[in-house]
Amino acid sequence: MLVVFLIVWVAGLVFGYGLLFDALADQVRPRPGFGAALYFAGTSLLTIGYGEFVPLTGAARFLALAAGASGFGTVAVVTAFLFSLFGAFSRREVFVILFGARAGAPPSGRHAVGVERSEFDTARERLRDAGFDVIDVATAPGRHLPRCAASMPRRSRR
Repeated sequence: MLVVFLIVWVAGLVFGYGLLFDALADQVRPRPGFGAALYFAGTSLLTIGYGEFVPLTGAARFLALAAGASGFGTVAVVTAFLFSLFGAFSRREVFVILFGARAGAPPSGRHAVGVERSEFDTARERLRDAGFDVIDVATAPGRHLPRCAASMPRRSRR
């Protein structure tokens, strides 16, 4: 549903800017018809800008810049939303894992790799000493690895 909303949003922006470019058709060369004004609006909004149409006056140039800025703004909002959505899914996974542990579900990661209980407890203690919980590392392994590895005691090589 969200993708449909985004498509409708961009189509509405293209249509709106197309109407404005059609109203300023005398200030654009070559003079666009309504379909060409929609095309010019779409290429301006998506910042493609092939150069087929050239705005001649300040108002038409400002409108072309506004369409490009709207395109950048739309891409920025969508990108920020995707990162927010990823964070929400990450928080959901933390809740699911914690809820499962509280409900008595076995720690499936430990069983999957065949780690002995003492090794798991040692790793848990090291992570806790480093300021992490096992659940944080389980949900985002790449994010915590450098800080976590730097705080663990090093074994000497011979």
